[in-house]
Amino acid sequence: MAEWSVPIKDRNENSSRRSRDGLKAKFFYMGNNSIKTKIKKKILIYILYSRNHNKTYVGQTDDIASRLNYHNSGRVKSTKRYTPWEKIYHEIYESRKEAMKRERYFKSRSGRKMISKILNDWKNKNSKIVF
Repeated sequence: MAEWSVPIKDRNENSSRRSRDGLKAKFFYMGNNSIKTKIKKKILIYILYSRNHNKTYVGQTDDIASRLNYHNSGRVKSTKRYTPWEKIYHEIYESRKEAMKRERYFKSRSGRKMISKILNDWKNKNSKIVF
């Protein structure tokens, strides 16, 4: 069963369409010009940490490397004062809806407690012993 009502020749290489659940999803087409394969991008929930200011930030993206560069360049109003940022944790989800639900959890009181545990574990793994 075809998911698209638009013929392949009318599709862009990178397009954004509404999926069956009504959410916008990015689809990327790969392959030769005659046959194209649809790949749905995964959504990541990430936690960033600023060592200089002891702050955390929770967000979502489909490209963590460019998003981290975006945060560190000072172009995000809520994070520009606390640069540089490091990614300490991420989770991968199939849909934006699931990712948004998890992001809301991390921003809740119990989610902040979990972030604190994740941060402590990360600090213990990345601490440098100096003699």
